[in-house]
Amino acid sequence: MKTSAKILIFKGADEKEHKFTVNEKGQLMPYVEEEIQTVTKTPWKASNDVLNTCKFLGLSRGTVMKLISLGELKAVKAGKRWIIPGWAIEQFLQQPMHA
Repeated sequence: MKTSAKILIFKGADEKEHKFTVNEKGQLMPYVEEEIQTVTKTPWKASNDVLNTCKFLGLSRGTVMKLISLGELKAVKAGKRWIIPGWAIEQFLQQPMHA
């Protein structure tokens, strides 16, 4: 697993900012932006139950269930449980708000 690199910024005599990072051996290396990949972390998992979805969205269980029944929040029924995919939460949050 790759961890995010710490970036050190120094101002040179020329007043320009120079970026450096530390490699695995502890050596100072010039920072190259193409090497670093940003991973966006979200508070939800790939699959979530109704309780966790309620916590993430700050909504009651009844409201989340209503959103599922209206098709505004995508979910899959697995036995007695509802599973809400992380992408469905992301999609729901990107929808324009209704007045």
